[in-house]
Amino acid sequence: MPWGAAMVALVAAQASAAEPLTQPGQEVVGRRSTSGALALEYERYVTANGLVVLLSPDPSVNQVVVDLGFAAGALYEPQQRNGLAHLTEHALSTGDTPDTDYRAMLEGRGALDFNGLTTADWLSWRLIVPPEELPLALWANADRLGTLPGLLTPEALARHRRIVQQERLLRLEDSAYGRSEQVLMARLFPRTHPLHQGVFGTPSSLEAIGVEDVRAFAARYLVPANGVLTITGNFDPKVAREWIDKTLGRLPPGQAAQAPPATPALPGMLKVKIDERVSRRPRVTMAWPLEAALDEYTEALALGATLLSIYSDELIGLSVDAELLEFRDSAIFILNVTMPHAVDLEEAEANAEVIFRFLAAAPMPVDLVVATQHAIDRALMTALSSPPLRAGLLNRLERFPPRAMPGVPPTERHWKLTAEAIQTRAARALKGARLTVQARPSRPLPPKVKR
Repeated sequence: MPWGAAMVALVAAQASAAEPLTQPGQEVVGRRSTSGALALEYERYVTANGLVVLLSPDPSVNQVVVDLGFAAGALYEPQQRNGLAHLTEHALSTGDTPDTDYRAMLEGRGALDFNGLTTADWLSWRLIVPPEELPLALWANADRLGTLPGLLTPEALARHRRIVQQERLLRLEDSAYGRSEQVLMARLFPRTHPLHQGVFGTPSSLEAIGVEDVRAFAARYLVPANGVLTITGNFDPKVAREWIDKTLGRLPPGQAAQAPPATPALPGMLKVKIDERVSRRPRVTMAWPLEAALDEYTEALALGATLLSIYSDELIGLSVDAELLEFRDSAIFILNVTMPHAVDLEEAEANAEVIFRFLAAAPMPVDLVVATQHAIDRALMTALSSPPLRAGLLNRLERFPPRAMPGVPPTERHWKLTAEAIQTRAARALKGARLTVQARPSRPLPPKVKR
C-alpha cells in the first residue's frame, strides 16, 4: 500500500471477502454490495502535541473537507453555565477584525461551507474549500484557537449571545416538538447534570456567561490533546502533514478531557403529559437511559432504530423516528411515534407500545431485517462517496471505536446480526425504566370544508 504502515484499511482480509455475508434465513434477498464497495481507507496518526489526525484522500472530487472537533460539548460545561459550549462555538467561529474574519477570507477564496456544530458531547467546525485552499483552512482553524479567545470582548460576546438565543427560539420554542425535547432532557437528567437544560441552555444561563468563562472553557477543552482533525477529499497527504505541522501542530498541547458525567438511571417508569403548541399531530416519545457497557448491544440498537423507521414509516398514518444517542460512557435510546390525528393520549401510547414491542418482543420478519441491512449499505456507500459524510463517518469511528465483533470491519457489522440477535439484545438493553413524554396538540384542527 502506498500509505505505508500507518494506513488503516477497513476491508475484509480473506480471499472470500467479496462474497456476500449471509446468515440462516437471509437467502430471501441476496446481498448486492460487496466488501470492496464498502472499503474505508484512511491514515491515522497523532501529532507531537497530541492532536489525532485522520486523512482520507479522494482525487475524484474537487473539494476538501477540514473538520476539527473536540470533546467539548454540553456535557463538559460547569454548573450554572448551561449553553457555554454552544456559545463558545459561535464566539470562536470568526473574528471582527479583517485579519480574523475567517468566514470572509474563506468565502472569498471559494469556500463551499463554513459552519460549526455543538452537541451533547462534541464541538466542531467544518470547512469545505477548493483543494488549493487547504493551507488557508488549516491556518484559520489554528488561528481561531490561538488568537480569538484573547480578542473576545463583552460587546462581541453579547452579539453572539443574541444569535444563540435566536437559534434557541427557532429550534426549541418555535419548533414542532421542541417542548418535548426540553422536557425529555430535564426529566432524564437531574438539575446538577450539565444536560438538564440541553445543549442550548436557558436565557438566564446564557446571560450569566462572560468573556472569562469562554476563555477558560477554550483553554481547557479546545486544545490539540483533546481534539480530532479529519481531512477528506482531493488533497496530497504529504502536503497536508506539512501544513498541519505549521499550523495546528504548533499550538500548546493541553490535556484530554476527563470522562463527563454519565447518564443516570431513572428511579422508575416516568410519564409526562405536555401541550404541543406548534404541530397538530400528537406524539409519544419513549426514552431509555443505557449503561456504559454497550459494546454487544450498540449495533443491534442502531440497526433496530433504522428498522423501526423503515417498517413503520407512515404505517396507517404513523410516523416513526428512532435513534441511539451515544455519549462517551453512556447512551440513550429514543423512540418517537407521531400520530396522524388527534387521538386520545392513552391510545397514542398504546400505539407507540406496539411499535416498541416489534423491536423487543414480537416476531421479526427476516426479510425486513435484510431490507434494513441493504438500506444501511446504501447509506454507507453514499457516505463513502461524499467527502463531508465520509469525514463524519471517520470521526464517529474515532470517537466510538467498535470493540465487539473483533475482526469484522465496521462497514460489515450489521450483516452479522440475525433477527433473533437484534431482538434479544434490544430486549435486554431496553428492559429498564423509561421516560414517556406524551405531547398533546393545543391548537385545534382546522374545520373541515364542506364541498
